[in-house]
Amino acid sequence: MFKILHISDIHCQHSYLEYIIEYAESENFNLIVVSGDLECDFVAEALANAKTRVYAVPGNLDDNYIIDLMEEYGINIKGEIVKVENYYIIGYSLDIEEKVELERPVMEKAIVISHYPPYGTRTDVAFTGTHIGKRYLRKFIETYQPLLLLCGHVHESRGLDVIGRTKIVNPGSLAEGYYATIILPDLDVELRRVEGI
Repeated sequence: MFKILHISDIHCQHSYLEYIIEYAESENFNLIVVSGDLECDFVAEALANAKTRVYAVPGNLDDNYIIDLMEEYGINIKGEIVKVENYYIIGYSLDIEEKVELERPVMEKAIVISHYPPYGTRTDVAFTGTHIGKRYLRKFIETYQPLLLLCGHVHESRGLDVIGRTKIVNPGSLAEGYYATIILPDLDVELRRVEGI
């Protein structure tokens, strides 16, 4: 069993983050995956100090200072492919396709982390009803069909969807208490909310 705790859009919300880090440790999660928008240095530091392994990509609100900290702490995997047990964790970037073609990860065991959701799904609908996801990300998913795409960014589109055989998870914003758990190999996904804080 491989357990992932997925969060996104932390936006400096420290109390929820403390809960998530403690929960991940107490429930023996293999990974905490962060789909961007940490925004604050103390968030990056807390994630770096977690006992559970953390992999993250920056979001649109993470400035160069935060990105540099993520690099320094070794949690930023944007543009990288990392193997953990039987799974390949892919930090999405615009040039990741070249690395995928070179390294040939097993896509049925690949978990892509992105800040943005793919275009035209239940996970990218803004308050206006407009799809605001990325077309290039959708093309990547349609081409390579990874097991999972873990994203965020669109707070109001917390939810699940599927493109081909790829399951898409937008856990919602941790700043509002939302997160997701994913249990593999069964692909058991639960959208959750922090209670009692």
